[in-house]
Amino acid sequence: MFDLLQKRRDIASFTSLQRRPASSSAIRRFSGASPGQRYLDGPCEVDGDCGMDLFNLECVDEICRCKEGYVPADEMKCKEPGLGENCTVEVDCSLPNADCVEGPDGVWTCQCQEGSHATPDGELCNADIPPSGDCDHDPAGCVENADCIDGTCQCVNGSKPTPDGFCQYSLLGGPCEDASHCEVEHSICANDTCECDDGYVPESNTTCRLPVLGEGCADHVGCDAANSGCFDGTCSCLEGFVQVDGECKEPGIGESCNDEVGCGPVHSACVEGQCACDAGYVHDGERCRMPDLGENCTDVVGCEAQQDVECIDQMCQCVEGYFQNGNGICEKKVGLGEACFQDEACEAEHSACIEDVCNCSAGYILFEDWQNELKCRTPILGEECHPDVGCTENITECQENFCKCSQGYVEEDARCRMPTLGEGCDPDVGCSENFTECREELCRCSQGYVEEDARCRMPTLGEGCDPVVGCTENITECREEFCRCTHGYVEEDARCRKPILGEDCDADVGCEVEHATCDSGGCQCLQEYYAVGNATCAEDVGLGESCPSDDACGVEHSECIQDRCNCSVGYMENEDGLECRLPNFGEDCQQSVGCGGENLACQGNSCNCTSGHVEDGPKCRLPILEEECDVDVGCNVTYAACMRGVCRCLEEFYARGNRTCAPDVGLGEPCPSDDACKEDFSECHPNDGTCRCASGYVQQGEKCRLPNFGEDCQQSVGCGGENVACQGNSCNCTSGHVEDGPKCRLPILEEECDVDVGCNVTYAACMRGVCRCLEEFYARGNQTCGFPNLGEDCQQSVGCGGENVACQGNSCNCTSGHVEDGHKCRLPILEEECDVDVGCNVTYAACMRGVCRCLEEFYARGNRTCAPDVGLGEPCPSDDACKEDFSECHPYEATCYCPSGYVQQGEKCPLEQLICDVISNRGKQPIHPLLRAMSFREKHAIRVSEAPACNRPWWSSPLPSSVDGDSFPSLVDADVFRSSVDADVFRSSGGGSHWVQDCMVLMVLLNTYW
Repeated sequence: MFDLLQKRRDIASFTSLQRRPASSSAIRRFSGASPGQRYLDGPCEVDGDCGMDLFNLECVDEICRCKEGYVPADEMKCKEPGLGENCTVEVDCSLPNADCVEGPDGVWTCQCQEGSHATPDGELCNADIPPSGDCDHDPAGCVENADCIDGTCQCVNGSKPTPDGFCQYSLLGGPCEDASHCEVEHSICANDTCECDDGYVPESNTTCRLPVLGEGCADHVGCDAANSGCFDGTCSCLEGFVQVDGECKEPGIGESCNDEVGCGPVHSACVEGQCACDAGYVHDGERCRMPDLGENCTDVVGCEAQQDVECIDQMCQCVEGYFQNGNGICEKKVGLGEACFQDEACEAEHSACIEDVCNCSAGYILFEDWQNELKCRTPILGEECHPDVGCTENITECQENFCKCSQGYVEEDARCRMPTLGEGCDPDVGCSENFTECREELCRCSQGYVEEDARCRMPTLGEGCDPVVGCTENITECREEFCRCTHGYVEEDARCRKPILGEDCDADVGCEVEHATCDSGGCQCLQEYYAVGNATCAEDVGLGESCPSDDACGVEHSECIQDRCNCSVGYMENEDGLECRLPNFGEDCQQSVGCGGENLACQGNSCNCTSGHVEDGPKCRLPILEEECDVDVGCNVTYAACMRGVCRCLEEFYARGNRTCAPDVGLGEPCPSDDACKEDFSECHPNDGTCRCASGYVQQGEKCRLPNFGEDCQQSVGCGGENVACQGNSCNCTSGHVEDGPKCRLPILEEECDVDVGCNVTYAACMRGVCRCLEEFYARGNQTCGFPNLGEDCQQSVGCGGENVACQGNSCNCTSGHVEDGHKCRLPILEEECDVDVGCNVTYAACMRGVCRCLEEFYARGNRTCAPDVGLGEPCPSDDACKEDFSECHPYEATCYCPSGYVQQGEKCPLEQLICDVISNRGKQPIHPLLRAMSFREKHAIRVSEAPACNRPWWSSPLPSSVDGDSFPSLVDADVFRSSVDADVFRSSGGGSHWVQDCMVLMVLLNTYW
């Protein structure tokens, strides 16, 4: 149906196009008229000047006008009048089924003839449908959705005639049979009525549109607004877009955003979830633009395009030589004497716009520099000045409108200077010379300085001084208000000198005498020198030379003996006769002096080696390899130690000569001898000089081992592994052992054996050459002889295997109190028979009357668990779980509650009706002695006669007049009374009584007791 509608629309569109005049551009191309050439209402002299005939123009009064009966089509041509346009009687309207008709106002216009109607676009008049819609078999003369049938226009394809003569499909809300009868796009026929398809929204009765923001929607259709979507059945903006005036737009400056969508304005970006202008751009409320004059800027972006504006110091400013005028434009500055309109227009420094001319500002003087340029400067000494400007020189100021020297300065030769010694002064200015100060309004020498010849100097030695100033000489200092020699110097003849021999000294200062030094606070001669008086250090005297005293002998351990320098007692001259030394090994010595060299001692007036050291020429040293040693002293070889009084290499090292212990050598490495090979059973091969396994051994990795089972061997060496021997140059199992891979082991069940060796299975023996289990044991596989299991035959003397299994009557059975479970015996679980001495295999259960049951205040959950009883209001799996009397597990809520006929009172379920209070009516109501004997602790009870009817079997029994301790247990044994809570109760009848099982007479109403 929709395809047919579309075809009809295409035909109508094509027809209307055929009837329209050609476009102005086409006319221009055809006529040769140039673009911009005007015909209608244009100048002309003849009709030919108004274009071609098809323009329908004529020249009237030298102006191109429409011919009679035509109306303007555009600025170039005229056309026949269309519907509603003016026309004349003489010229018919060009449209089929249209006439020129005079209206009530006397104006003639083109109107559709009777029996036809204008199309919706107002361009055609189509014939009406019957009865007046004659068409002469021409479907083009019929209204839309109608065909010419039997000479009349009739509605087709499900369209229906309207009262005004059109054929129309049903609009929204109209009747239909299927979707083809519905005119509106995106509509469907539902319940015989045209309505919008799912996901579309009706707008009047002619339109089904997509939903807009905020309206309901469907995922498969979507929404009308761009950048929107259907979310949770409502049209909303996509993530990252914001709703503005019914549209989804990218967020603006200051609005939330994300990196996937970005921001709307150009030169903006999403920064930390919020839209902001890019660095260097300014937001003016609508867009991000480059900054204008006077706004902050960056060198990267710059400023808004404007002449003579640059980004200077991060601010849009006029370039040098330009200023910002009142219109916000940079204008070139002018020079002195030129016209101006504001101060900023003046280029010269210290100039201003005065009476519309650039001139020097008040207080500045106009002058011409060496380049003949006019400039403004501050006045100098003696010139007129302005207080707000001041004067050029630093020490001048404007006083009484003239530049004068500042207070405290002296004018001399047209300049200002500071006062000198003896002249008047100002304390704030001071005086010109060093070491002077303004004191009492005159320049005087500063404190601590001395005036001499009209100048100030520092004091000298002996003069008064000030510690802050000090003294003139370098080696003097102000101490106790006088200039004295610096510490470490000695004053002599009004000067300071260094100390001589024997005088106190300072190590930092030193001594005056050559070859002397300050030692221990006094001046002494250097080593190899001796003192001659207090002002000279003479060079020491050598051995054998003449000497005046012991001090002159410079050789250590020498002294002046008989005016000659000789070695002291106990010392000897060395070979060159220049030194005195201690005696060496073998030389005479004195105990008080000792011997020279290491490891020597004076023993019996002769120098000998100390314990643990050996003689080596003139010296004593630690012993080397194979020499005798002392364990406390050690050896002189690395990686060696004193072992049993002899120096030997440590383990994993070997002796290389008698002075070196080298690391042992591994297999395959070069070796000098067998000792160098570190691995057991290895030796240094004589041919290639490398460590190899010795003959009869096998190399395995980095080790040498004995050959294993199956490998070649030598009788002299043997084989490795247990139960393996070298037989005929091959390693084989010894007698009575069997091969098992690379090993030899004792035989297991059913393997051949040797009675002298035995088998490798417990409770087995070698019987007739084969390993078998001993009598009364069972073979379990080929490696185990075990006890008989449950159900197997057994002997009392041997017993059975497994826990809780015993040999009973030559058969293995479960011990008393245990039950069979497959091939095992275990403790019984709930409801299974048990032995009270053995117990049950369930926590909180016990053996009661031969059966495993849960303890009081626990209930059975399956047959392996005893769970704590459940109180009122707590979750429960069944009635058994509820611990309170008369409580049940609610079938729907699964919690313990009091059933109908009982009421919850605290944690109990008593009967709803309270008949009597036994305690409060004691003595008034007859109470049988049995009740007292039962020692019920309940506070409240009801009459027996008022008890509920019995619903279980009962039997008669004489009611005893009294109950003592001996008769009460018999009631329990007879299953008459089970407990004080769950009790068989009785009902009195005549002179006797009968017990009624489970008829509850006594009730717990309050959890209080007698």
